[in-house]
Amino acid sequence: MKVDYIFNIGVAGSIDPGVSVCDVVIGEKLVQHDFDITAFGHPKGYISNVGQFVESDKALIEKMEDTISNIILRAVINIQYDDRI
Repeated sequence: MKVDYIFNIGVAGSIDPGVSVCDVVIGEKLVQHDFDITAFGHPKGYISNVGQFVESDKALIEKMEDTISNIILRAVINIQYDDRI
């Protein structure tokens, strides 16, 4: 089997007033919030050989946005990461 893409799908809450119940949030860059090697001088979420953020594929973001808009859901893109968590 050949895998072309992996989509990480889940359910979460938001304190961003621009996000409503049932919105689909597409992350342009992602951080592993519960990975913590700050004791070694790295920022929270930093993963060796990866960095602090994982960038999403721009072409896949566009495909997802197009697909979502065709099934009457609202897509919210570019929610800013808050490093206070």
